[in-house]
Amino acid sequence: MARDEFFRDVRRAVSFMAPRVEADSPFTDASYIEKMLRGADLWLTPKVVEAFRPEDYADVGERNREDLSRAVSDFMAVARTVLRETPAKPEQRDAALEPFKRIIQTVQSLVHEDWIRASTALLADAEVWAKEEGWPTKRFSKDITEDFIGKYRQDRLIFAAEGAQLALVPVGRYAPGTEGMFDLAVLPAYDSVMVIRQAGRWFVHPLSSEDRQQDWSKDAFVTTSLKLARLP
Repeated sequence: MARDEFFRDVRRAVSFMAPRVEADSPFTDASYIEKMLRGADLWLTPKVVEAFRPEDYADVGERNREDLSRAVSDFMAVARTVLRETPAKPEQRDAALEPFKRIIQTVQSLVHEDWIRASTALLADAEVWAKEEGWPTKRFSKDITEDFIGKYRQDRLIFAAEGAQLALVPVGRYAPGTEGMFDLAVLPAYDSVMVIRQAGRWFVHPLSSEDRQQDWSKDAFVTTSLKLARLP
């Protein structure tokens, strides 16, 4: 999806930049961005925003959609004036910085909202399925800090099956090679399987090489939880 590509490009560009970004929202990790090397101009290129398509944001509020489109347009106007293999001039960097800050903050907000929505739905599925199996459940909040989206809080679900205690624990939105990951684990040993998100869908990784990756479903959740509970 062009939207995901745009998000990836913006996040990658943040790793190349070092200007001060004031945090206007609770999930913007300004300190992370401040640590980047200010002299790098790799972020100041049209490629950073060329995957942006306004039609990909029909689900976003009109004001935010218009603000993002305007910021992308303003950034692109400056980026196109920077010659290849030539360092950006201070005035070019300064002119591009403000719209790029707006792009970053909007993308951070959209990624954060999408991840909280998706991870909350996953936990709700597991809680309902566990209760349908007669397994007692309890939730505990967990504080998480990630590059780009900063600090946030999400629940971990603790439940019992066949005398074993298990947990569905959020790892993070930016687990390598995924769009988000949870651990489904038996406690206290913490033998676990990964529950990963890819292309907007959740999957349960195999417990052994003899198993195959499964779509997230009640059957996959219950079967995998029982296998973990029965581990020696």
